[in-house]
Amino acid sequence: NVPVGLLIKDADQVVVRPNKTFLNWYGLKPTDIVGQRGRVIESFQSSQDLDVMRGQEQGVLNKGNWETRQVERQFADGQHHIVNITKFPVFDKHGSITKVGSVSVDLTELAKEKQRAEEARMEAESANHAKSAFLANMSHELRTPLNAIIGFSDTMLAQIFGPKGSEKYSEYAKAISQSGHHLLDLVNDILDMAKIESEPYELSPEPFNLKEVIADSFQLIQALADRNRVQIVERLSSAPSMVTADKRAMRQILLNLISNAVKFTPEGGSVVVSATASNGDLSLIHISEPTRLQ
Repeated sequence: NVPVGLLIKDADQVVVRPNKTFLNWYGLKPTDIVGQRGRVIESFQSSQDLDVMRGQEQGVLNKGNWETRQVERQFADGQHHIVNITKFPVFDKHGSITKVGSVSVDLTELAKEKQRAEEARMEAESANHAKSAFLANMSHELRTPLNAIIGFSDTMLAQIFGPKGSEKYSEYAKAISQSGHHLLDLVNDILDMAKIESEPYELSPEPFNLKEVIADSFQLIQALADRNRVQIVERLSSAPSMVTADKRAMRQILLNLISNAVKFTPEGGSVVVSATASNGDLSLIHISEPTRLQ
């Protein structure tokens, strides 16, 4: 009753005993096959496969080897199946090889699953390449207007064509420049993500003023905090002034953490940001408070 095909042949390669699974596979009765030297079995094999089978069985009988091969067979259901066949020696009580046995395992479903998995993998890779190409193209397209925004705002800040008038315009021009630079960094991050898929991402450590990066992050998020009526509080008295890290990655981490905290802090609450250094490591901490700090 085991769900694999079993077959025993004697030293003359005459079928002695098949099991029920083997018979069902090929639509046979015991009388169709027992006592035959392989006439029925040979009928559903190619001449090349038949030669391999006989050679393997003779090797098992002569040397006691285990022999395995994988073949395609048509079963009684009319379908072609992938079958893995292992030949093995059968010994008598004196240790002499008197018979050759075979175990046949139907691998058809496994082969189909493997094929489906391979097709799914190829489809996923194709979709991933398409996504990367889209991101890369989109990012390049975004760079042109961003560079224009940054260029014009920097021109305003430098007052190249004369004074701007109200100090508020200076603040707005600075905010436009900072936002433009940050958005350009995000575009570069998208390009980096596409690059990561083909090669390792390399950080670019550099020394910079941590408090300035945190202050810049606060300024970019302040409008969101004002809309949500959330207070942003910095506690940086114990934070180091200078750190060495990837500045762009650090700014993005800060913006992600603080903006998420602002989004999910109830109206009237506070987001507290602090930083501490220990043994050369920097710890950034942000805490959301449901009520405004006094």
